[in-house]
Amino acid sequence: MLRLALLMRIPAVKIRAKAAAEVGPGFLTRARGGKPSLLPNEGRGRPMKKQARNRYQASFKAKVALAEAGRYPRGMKSNTKSSITLPAEEIRLVRSLKAKLKIRTNVEVVRRGLRLLQATTDRAELQEAYRRASKAVRSATRKEIEELDRLSGEGLD
Repeated sequence: MLRLALLMRIPAVKIRAKAAAEVGPGFLTRARGGKPSLLPNEGRGRPMKKQARNRYQASFKAKVALAEAGRYPRGMKSNTKSSITLPAEEIRLVRSLKAKLKIRTNVEVVRRGLRLLQATTDRAELQEAYRRASKAVRSATRKEIEELDRLSGEGLD
């Protein structure tokens, strides 16, 4: 969880000594009692008030829960808007697909479309490669069958 918090640039709330050792010295600040902490203002000047600390911890836990649930990829921020500019006709198509597929966002419809396009393109390339290989082998196979047919037909008269 600590590594996830560090990758998302979210300060960790509770850190064990083992996890603190993974991060390395110099990154952590010292809180009261000598315990390492990543809370802001912890051990430096004025400590956080209890209400502020609770709000801070709650928002951190919510962000970590979203990240662990897989809703947002690691590098994405949870409050960032994504938008794509499309002509009116294409927007209508996106909205109808969004309703049919029961997807939350227009961007997710576009993402699914891109994934589908990539899969079909990869499949088409694979089929074309198979077709070329089959054509190359087919002519050689015909020659070999003709030679073997002539040999196997000897002495049957």
